[in-house]
Amino acid sequence: MGFLAVIAIMSLSSNSIYLDVFLSCMLHELGHMAMIILCRKRVCRVGFNAAGIKIFESSDRIGSALCENIILLGGPCANLLAAAAVAITAGADNRFVYLNLFLGIFNLLPFRCLDGGSIIVNILDIYAKGKYDTLLFIVKIINVCLLLFFCYFFSDAIVSNISAVIMIIYLIFSEILK
Repeated sequence: MGFLAVIAIMSLSSNSIYLDVFLSCMLHELGHMAMIILCRKRVCRVGFNAAGIKIFESSDRIGSALCENIILLGGPCANLLAAAAVAITAGADNRFVYLNLFLGIFNLLPFRCLDGGSIIVNILDIYAKGKYDTLLFIVKIINVCLLLFFCYFFSDAIVSNISAVIMIIYLIFSEILK
């Protein structure tokens, strides 16, 4: 999903930023990989699909839910750290900084198909045993309202950007159908 989001941002610019986009996405995935190694899990394969890169961990659950959340945070944290490092060295007005900030923050949104949503599901799974379904339903409502808010305030940019429209439709359906 992150790739689709970055492509949406890319198409807003007339400049060719493909290398920055590729590096930002690779940094994100490398952040996940670093946390997998830190948590002493094993990667059995890495797959590529239309939504981006999917890392398949070994099926044995060596780590805890905390370890799963650390792995999920690895990608967004790598993007935010890269944005901070480049902003300090090259200045904050840099395309690479904006891409990494966007990718890091976007992936922390509470949608289930993103890292932030997976973290919320893990937390609800642990702490909300009897109220899991109710709380998950509330999170879905908040997510759809968040998207509607986003669409309202950025409607001019979204309407002229087919990638953004596809991303928003995908997010809404992923929330409703899961």
